Amino acid sequence: MQQEPPSILPYMNGPIIRMKPDVPYIEEIPDWIKNGTITLQGQAETGQNGFSINLSTEPCFEPLPDTALHINVRSQNKIIVFNYYKSGKWGTEERVHDKFLLRQDFSFELTIMIAKSEFMIFFHNVYHLSLPHRMDYNSAKFLVIRGSVQMQQVRIDGSTLVPPDTFKSAFPPIFNPKIPFISKILGGLNRQRIITFSGYPSKFNPRRFTVNFNTDRDIAFHFDVRLSPDYNVVRNSYIKKCWGEEETYKPSFPFRPGIGFDLMFTIERYCYRVAVNSQHFITFEHRIKDIETVNQLQITGDVHLNVMQFY
Repeated sequence: MQQEPPSILPYMNGPIIRMKPDVPYIEEIPDWIKNGTITLQGQAETGQNGFSINLSTEPCFEPLPDTALHINVRSQNKIIVFNYYKSGKWGTEERVHDKFLLRQDFSFELTIMIAKSEFMIFFHNVYHLSLPHRMDYNSAKFLVIRGSVQMQQVRIDGSTLVPPDTFKSAFPPIFNPKIPFISKILGGLNRQRIITFSGYPSKFNPRRFTVNFNTDRDIAFHFDVRLSPDYNVVRNSYIKKCWGEEETYKPSFPFRPGIGFDLMFTIERYCYRVAVNSQHFITFEHRIKDIETVNQLQITGDVHLNVMQFY
């Protein structure tokens, strides 16, 4: 009898949903929001100066308290400024000038995904940029919205990520799989799946190892660990016989010859989230949006795996 994939990633709490809240608006962010999301739907008022969205340490507007994330939407010229504010000083701002971030009627949907190392910003379910944390984001306990905007909905979701040791998989672990390894993804790929590996790069002169999430024809996510001589982790996709744009940013390089690692791939709404040794490592936006067509896992290269688990 075919086993159904388990529902493994319940929300820890919530979500918190506020419909058509008045602006100015303040909401205390509960302590259980660690690596969650804040989704805002609204409409900027035309002919006005714009509005701001803040994750701040205090529930006030003026003077502005320390603010881990400040988003200033200047609706007239459709410029959006990202910054932080600490000890009475602004940081270095980042600007996005994109006429499509606000629709023609000035409506918008903005999602802030809170990761351990960064804020990830999405407009209309499309990833736009990541902002590394420049202060302790856990101290920013208040969502503060002010300015010329009509909010339709504010939604705060707790982390969907539950550590694997807090639940049981419906599928048995795979011990010492032979490399190269190719297998159907047990239970199929969908949101809220987790796949974990424990292993180590080869002890003697390893060059690279690769994890691919494949469809019948394409590579949806290519995770290529390059040891000697590059010491890099390249992410990409291969769609319709063409490689996409490489992504190479990494906060560190945690792989060493003969040294064990734990690797965890979490499939989320917008992206694959990758953790190494229980620490957030990178995210990779879905380039094949229909993730249920991703049905094969492939692992090749200079690596030994002790155990693999599908959750």
